[in-house]
Amino acid sequence: MDSIKKSMLSKAGVLANAILLTSCLVAATPSWAARDAGQMIAQDKANRDVIARRQAALAAAASAPAAEPASEVLPLDHGPRATTTPWLNAQYRLRARQAASAAVAAATQ
Repeated sequence: MDSIKKSMLSKAGVLANAILLTSCLVAATPSWAARDAGQMIAQDKANRDVIARRQAALAAAASAPAAEPASEVLPLDHGPRATTTPWLNAQYRLRARQAASAAVAAATQ
């Protein structure tokens, strides 16, 4: 008889736990949905901000002239293993400047 009572009590406990768990999930579902909606709204706003910043940066980069490199790297023009001469390096710099000015002129036309 005791085993039957224990069995019924354990079944009642399992049933009570199942009902409690179900009611907690039912009560919590709307808050999860609200939290998710809030997160999606915040993420959409952040995405719009990032896109606007990127578009502004691209527009600024497109309107700004291309910066000339700080220093040119030229072949070694002195020493026992020189691969070029100072005169050839000067000619290289001159041709590079002419090509850059031609590119700017072509872009403005």
